[in-house]
Amino acid sequence: MADDHTLIDYVFKKVEDNENVDTIIKGLFERIGAEFSFQHISIKEVISSSSRAIKCTYEWNEDGSTSLLNLEKRFEDREFLDIKLLYENENAKFKVFVFFESSPDMPKGLMTNGIKSLLRVPLIKEGNFCGYIDFVDKNDDRRMFIADEIKTLKSVSMMIMMYLFPVRELEQVNSETRELSEFDSLTHLLKYEYVYDNLQNIVNSGFDGSRLDFISIDFSNFKFINEKYGYVSGNNILYEIAQYIYSVSDNIIACCRPYSDNFYTVIKIDENMELDHIRRKVEYAANELIENIRKRFFDCNIIVNCGIYSMKHGDTDIEKALFNANLARKFAKHENIVNCCRCKVYTSEMSVIMDRQADFVSSMKKGLSDKEFYFQLQPICTTDTKNVISAEALVRWRKNNEIVEPLEFLSIFEENGCIINLDYFIYDKVFAYVADRLKKNKSIVPISLNVSIMHFYSLELLDFIDNLMDKYEVDPDYIEFEVSERIYISDFIGVKDVIEGLKKRGFRVFIDGFGSGYSSLNTLTKFDIDGIMLDRKFMKNKLEYKDKIVISCIVEMANKLNLQVFCEGVETEEQRKFLIKNDCPYIQGNLFCPPVDIEEFEKLIDAEGI
Repeated sequence: MADDHTLIDYVFKKVEDNENVDTIIKGLFERIGAEFSFQHISIKEVISSSSRAIKCTYEWNEDGSTSLLNLEKRFEDREFLDIKLLYENENAKFKVFVFFESSPDMPKGLMTNGIKSLLRVPLIKEGNFCGYIDFVDKNDDRRMFIADEIKTLKSVSMMIMMYLFPVRELEQVNSETRELSEFDSLTHLLKYEYVYDNLQNIVNSGFDGSRLDFISIDFSNFKFINEKYGYVSGNNILYEIAQYIYSVSDNIIACCRPYSDNFYTVIKIDENMELDHIRRKVEYAANELIENIRKRFFDCNIIVNCGIYSMKHGDTDIEKALFNANLARKFAKHENIVNCCRCKVYTSEMSVIMDRQADFVSSMKKGLSDKEFYFQLQPICTTDTKNVISAEALVRWRKNNEIVEPLEFLSIFEENGCIINLDYFIYDKVFAYVADRLKKNKSIVPISLNVSIMHFYSLELLDFIDNLMDKYEVDPDYIEFEVSERIYISDFIGVKDVIEGLKKRGFRVFIDGFGSGYSSLNTLTKFDIDGIMLDRKFMKNKLEYKDKIVISCIVEMANKLNLQVFCEGVETEEQRKFLIKNDCPYIQGNLFCPPVDIEEFEKLIDAEGI
């Protein structure tokens, strides 16, 4: 069932899409009616205290009919005052009333309309009664509204009263002024389509001796502001951003907000100006902007992502310029952060990479059917004796008889969700492999599978694992799961549910890449995990003094928490000896064995007689 957050997100999305309030409320009522099984919803608003009139301003009926109730109701002075006092005496709190057909307090005039149950939620503004919303059930004689339903419908009432109605007033004011329709009501910037037309006129007329630099901007973690401080604060910040962008340079000839927290700005400058100089100026301005925001929202972690593309004299393709600026911005998100900003200048190599990535995505399905994907195994062994205790399954892709490096395709598949099907393919192959080895009474060790962050959005992982267990009858002792450390900051509830589900089925779960930059030590106590995989970044050729302190402290802490500790990326004998000295029991790395094909791995474990 839809909750208040879902409905609020729906409304704000519709407002951003510039739909009018009447249409939004109609769509909102349709969704509520379907989700909560109402047959009628209506809004009654106070026209004015002096006229003692309440008017039905919005009405939705399941069957599409209208005028189920009187459109306008006029009351006697005493009766109207009683209605107001009924709510205002509650100190502007949302007192919700539930009426039933058989109840003596059912409002007059409603009983003849086939209403069985009625939930009435007031519209309150600044402590004053402004009307109410009726949610009608004509089927259930005495419907029991649960607390979550009432909470959600209260939120709907507040959103309509405090947000949609003010927007409606603004619509009414602006409806007769065509000029205002050309501007974004939130930022007061000219809308994208008008900016586009103006830019087209500029490039068509030529700009000899100058160039146009297109800058694409968005903000990572902006959602934090909306969720913690509210959408009003978020909208105010977007307005401030728009004003700030225009204030930082006299060379800006266009600026707009095409959607959400995305902005385009275009500057006209001397064609000999170094692009690196522009990039540094953009970074400086972005950092100054975020510093100003953090003075009021000190705990926010907003990051500015910028992409720059230069259009030189003679070029007229604005779509291409915007596309390339966007492409540079997407590449910037993989760069190191400079204070609060990531900025990248477009290069032709980006288009080549993007084309290659698009080819990866389009050819993945065929690759799965043609069995181009397979897995290798990298052993995990004891630090002191180098005995193999388990292995990690690592996906590989042989495309057109060429090996594609995992770093090239895994992040791409994760971004667009393809990783789920690829993981399922590998999971199936690993389960089948383990089942086959067990059936033939051959040597086998537990095989660990990597869990992508996307599985915590699809919510199908546990069902898929159940099917594999039924299909192959593999004991959970032979399968382990490695959950990427960065997952723990994405969806706390979803992560916990999946980990608990895997543990209940008998699987062991480890945090992979621990210490790579996302972790909170707090996660070690909040999740029921079996161990940690210390990230390979700690294993440098020459271990520095500070590295040794961090590693030894993490290992000691994990041991005290009764967590198994594995160290990835061990390449030298010096590293192994250090880990032995500091009680790290298990290692993985090329010092012992790199990832190998199944046949090579089997020779290894068969030789050990596992």
